[in-house]
Amino acid sequence: MKLASQRYEQIKEAIAEFLEDYDVKKIPVDVFELARKMHIKIVFASEILERHPKKVDEYLLFSFPNSYLYYDPETQKFIIFVDDVGTRRKRQRFSLAHELVHIILGHTEKMKKMKPRLILEQLIYWHQHLLH
Repeated sequence: MKLASQRYEQIKEAIAEFLEDYDVKKIPVDVFELARKMHIKIVFASEILERHPKKVDEYLLFSFPNSYLYYDPETQKFIIFVDDVGTRRKRQRFSLAHELVHIILGHTEKMKKMKPRLILEQLIYWHQHLLH
């Protein structure tokens, strides 16, 4: 699928404005630092597995997404889950950047309007084999 040239221009403008707003001075962008500047919490799979060590084998058996964007309606903040167990650092950077772009380009408005129960169900689906 090819975007209309007007949309490319809108995206370039949004990114340029965003980089200026967050005082990003160099490329490639350190997406982990950028997430911190944006006050977005990053939760790594290894942190979850540390708290639930009996689930490591189960985690490795199932295919989990490389990243997952979650909006917490109570705090009105985003949380990004990143798989640092089954992926290399380069892939983690890509996955985190992917989720950040959803936020930067405003693809999250639908997520913000979702009922908390539906959001919770999605989160539980992602973690169902990991935490239970």
